[in-house]
Amino acid sequence: MIEKYGPYDYRLSCDYCEEECDEIFETFDDAVDYKTDKDNGWKSIQDKNNDWLELCPTCKTPEIIAKLKGLSHDVPVNTKGNKNIEKLANLSENAFEGF
Repeated sequence: MIEKYGPYDYRLSCDYCEEECDEIFETFDDAVDYKTDKDNGWKSIQDKNNDWLELCPTCKTPEIIAKLKGLSHDVPVNTKGNKNIEKLANLSENAFEGF
């Protein structure tokens, strides 16, 4: 999540492990730009309740994403023909295209 702590003080933290990003951002948009830059390793997903969650580089695994999206955590990862994993991969990769 992105939280405001004061003027020019926005912080990005993982909604799964609560790890906080080392960067402090001047604006909300700066934090959004940082997390959407693929080089920084953060990922935004929608959970099973359609709430947006921020995942740090450590927590953006297919297993954690599937769990947060309400898919079975027992579903094999990277199995061709598994419609849940294919759907998840498409959603997570394209979630912020155009932003």
